[in-house]
Amino acid sequence: MLDAMLPEPEPLPSFSDPAGVIAEAAASLAPPSRISVADAAEKWRRLNNPGGGYSGPWKNAAVPYLQEPMAAITDRAVSATVFAGPAQCAKTSALVLNPILHAAIADQAAMLVVHMTQAAARDWSTREFDKMVRDTPGLRARLTESNVFDKSFGAMKVALAWPTPTTLAGRPIPRVLLTDYDRFPDDIGGEGSAFDLSRGRVRTFGSRGYVVCESSPSRQLEDAAWKPKTAHEAPPVGGILSLYNRGDRRRWHWPCPHCGHYFEASRQNMTWPDDPGMDAYDVGRAAACVCPGNGCVIGAEHRDAMNARGRWVPDGCSVGDDGELIGAPVASDIRSYWLQGPAAAMTTWAAIVTKLVAAER
Repeated sequence: MLDAMLPEPEPLPSFSDPAGVIAEAAASLAPPSRISVADAAEKWRRLNNPGGGYSGPWKNAAVPYLQEPMAAITDRAVSATVFAGPAQCAKTSALVLNPILHAAIADQAAMLVVHMTQAAARDWSTREFDKMVRDTPGLRARLTESNVFDKSFGAMKVALAWPTPTTLAGRPIPRVLLTDYDRFPDDIGGEGSAFDLSRGRVRTFGSRGYVVCESSPSRQLEDAAWKPKTAHEAPPVGGILSLYNRGDRRRWHWPCPHCGHYFEASRQNMTWPDDPGMDAYDVGRAAACVCPGNGCVIGAEHRDAMNARGRWVPDGCSVGDDGELIGAPVASDIRSYWLQGPAAAMTTWAAIVTKLVAAER
């Protein structure tokens, strides 16, 4: 009778699959694969854009200006990689998503990805991160846990967050990725910048830790009298360009297809008709690039070939017509890059100039 009054015992929890436990432990103990972020992306990442755009394996050749910044991420002599670039140059895909893929498959270690707001982190999680996992079989097979702000690939954890003192001044973590940095507050709760707080979090891990920071420059120059002190110095506007100035300040140079002279891929070297009577669309279609070395006029059809032969040039250096660097670069453990609009692979000169002319009018 007493037995009848006692509650039914709860069932014992199910046992974990021993094979799964062993596989997860083995993955965490395995040494990192000697493969770069760029090579890992080309080997494992798949893109799927059924509504339009490219679908297929990631191709480094499509965005040659991102190969060196991806290599810098895992360079043990580099403590931080800073990339300033325009929209539609694939910077977030290459410098945030590809390092996550690389770490999940080849070099497991915890990661923190910081967005400008909680809403931005939530949107990116479902729209970009989850899509990469779905489209990439090697990554999908390793996913063991997934919610909006936390993902696990076996022993490797990825946390998505936004700039708060708790997020950025917490316990040590080996890898921190900061995206859309120009929309971060300059000071996080009186503790300092998100970049410097992030560097403090990875310091415990020595040369195995790293910080990656990327953004489109969006801050306005308030000092109209400012003049650069060096060839590659950026304006003192804060945000991503202030971090760029702390590094070795690399700019993307490409060769003229007519005379071979290397020059910076910048808006200053672009030209288009100054005719108020022309439609902005027609002005954009007439946009061209002018070689500052010999005045050669370069049509838009040459852009991809110029990018393929381009190279990053640090401040203090120039590049000869043979493509070799001349001079001594600035000494810094921060590798910093500033790419300007004409080189962006996911748009066209016509689109850039049409938008600019329409806005000015």
